[in-house]
Amino acid sequence: MARRGEGCAAGRGVTYLDYQATTPLAPEAFEAMLPWLRDQHANPHSPHRAGRAARAAVEVARDRVAALLPAGGRVAFTGGATEALNWAIKGAPAGRVVTIATEHAAVLDAVAARGGDTVVLPVGADGLVDMDAARGAILPGTALVAVMLVNNEIGVIQPVAELAALARDAGAWMLVDAVQGYGRVPIPDGVDLIAISAHKVHGPKGIGALWRRDGIAP
Repeated sequence: MARRGEGCAAGRGVTYLDYQATTPLAPEAFEAMLPWLRDQHANPHSPHRAGRAARAAVEVARDRVAALLPAGGRVAFTGGATEALNWAIKGAPAGRVVTIATEHAAVLDAVAARGGDTVVLPVGADGLVDMDAARGAILPGTALVAVMLVNNEIGVIQPVAELAALARDAGAWMLVDAVQGYGRVPIPDGVDLIAISAHKVHGPKGIGALWRRDGIAP
């Protein structure tokens, strides 16, 4: 996969290659941000002209982020993917939560903090979820299924479409951690919540988003 800025210097005499952890800010992202960092400071909720201009810029950004996500939902900006994942998990209805053993700590910690009926599905030697175990766990009464689209350490792509179908049949919400896959791997239809992070795709650190399907309100 071609990587923007590959070989960038992380320090004198050091070459940075850890793109699965974070990426350098793209020059065009920096240029787009610069006027708002240097010249603009209005609150987008203010009714005056500068506030309305800031609000318009936020909505343009929202639409651009949503262009790579399924139709029929809305993007809510957060301080990062961890906040987005916590919002989705802690805001889901009461009931069983099903997730996978290889999920990011942000998901596993939030699921543990939520408590209640939880099932952590095993994976095989190939890193893929055990679908027989998934079928036995994602049953009526399940509230949320939380799955990482692309694993951040081994690159495995989980069968999100199949898991989403099980969630839908059980009446559960389907949450996808798409931090590693956004902009690179198509996100299947049928999911209800999607968490993403800017710094994984050459955007600034400290910005994430939670996409929510229309009618889903965690």
